Amino acid sequence: MNLSLLRQDVARLASSAQQLEDAHEKRRTDITRLEVELETKGALGLEEQRAERERELEQASRRTDELSRRAAALDHLLGLLRDKRSALARRLRAPLQKHLDRYLQILFPGARIEVAEDLSPGVITRTGPRGTESGDFEELSVGAREQMGIIARLAYADLLQEAGRPTLLILDDALVHTDEDRLGQMKRVLYDAAARHQVLIFTSHPAAWRDLGVPVRSLAA
Repeated sequence: MNLSLLRQDVARLASSAQQLEDAHEKRRTDITRLEVELETKGALGLEEQRAERERELEQASRRTDELSRRAAALDHLLGLLRDKRSALARRLRAPLQKHLDRYLQILFPGARIEVAEDLSPGVITRTGPRGTESGDFEELSVGAREQMGIIARLAYADLLQEAGRPTLLILDDALVHTDEDRLGQMKRVLYDAAARHQVLIFTSHPAAWRDLGVPVRSLAA
């Protein structure tokens, strides 16, 4: 056996093994370095994203707190305004009810109208052909709503007069949907109101108003 060749084989194989080992170690080192670099870069990116999300969350939280405070303040203000409006409505409702009832008794003896929270006409109760009847203002006939509209204006005029304000009521072709019997009752209402207020009635049917107790004047040139 040629010992020299065997020594060469040993040296050659040992060198090859060392090269393979060195290459493997280099690849392991490269992989480890790349993993560290990727992990570091990825971690830094996630930290930045988390910091950005935290900033956005903090801004959103501050905005939410601000809007909550504003909403609470507006709710409080709305509550105060509603309380004041209700108190004012209560103070106005009683005298307004009194004046409405005054005129309503002339138009519909024994009738009563409820004044709503917003001071608008509410349920009207009166005696009809079939006994006591109740209904909302909107359920009345056109003529009855027309009459109630004038009565409401007169009642408000009474309130203004009690407050020391001058009053002037102008009716232009009023009560055109009112029948003859009800018109007679409304003339009583207007005559009663004229004792306290200045009332001007403009009409294209002067004959219908000649029994109002005042002279009819023509505005024709």
